[in-house]
Amino acid sequence: MISDTKPQNILIVATIVIGLISGFGLASSAAWYSGSYSIVRYLEVDMTEIRVGNFGLENMSLTVTFKVEAPSIQTGEAQITFFRMVVYLNGESFSYTTFQRSVPLELRTVTPAYNHTFGVGSTILSEIDRQIILDASAAEEWVFSVGLTVFYDIFESPGDQVRQIAYSYNGTPLGVPL
Repeated sequence: MISDTKPQNILIVATIVIGLISGFGLASSAAWYSGSYSIVRYLEVDMTEIRVGNFGLENMSLTVTFKVEAPSIQTGEAQITFFRMVVYLNGESFSYTTFQRSVPLELRTVTPAYNHTFGVGSTILSEIDRQIILDASAAEEWVFSVGLTVFYDIFESPGDQVRQIAYSYNGTPLGVPL
C-alpha cells in the first residue's frame, strides 16, 4: 500500500485509462471480425444478364453477368477470389464448356462499400454445347438454370471457402436474334 494519496490516485487513474483503452480495442476488434463474417453472409449476388455472343457462328459464347454488392455494415473485410458457374438450358447441361472467372487483385477486397459487376462466360467450342443453344432458338424456348459458386477468404485464411447460389431465368437472352 502506498502511504501518499497522490501516487495512489495516479495509479488508479492510469489503471482506469488502460482498462478503457483495452475495452475499446476489444470492442473494435470484435466488431471488425463479426463484420467480416456478415459481409460474406449477407453479400448480395444478383444475376443481371445472360448474353449469347456471336450467335450461330463458330466462336459463339455465353456470358452471365452478376452484380456483387456488400451489405451496409460498419466494418469488416473479405476477399472474393474466383467464380465458377454451371449452366443448364432447357434441362441440358453445357458439359464441355467451362464457365469460370478469377477476380482481379484490385477487385478482390470486399468492404461495406463494395459494388461491382462481373461477367462469367466462355466461348463455346464444343458442337454439342453449341447445339443446345441452336435447339433453344429453334424451339423458341429459353429456360436457364444457373449455379454459381463464389470462392472467398476471410482473415487471409489459407483455404478457400465457398458460397453456392442458384438462379433461374426464363426468356430470350441478349444477343439472340428474335
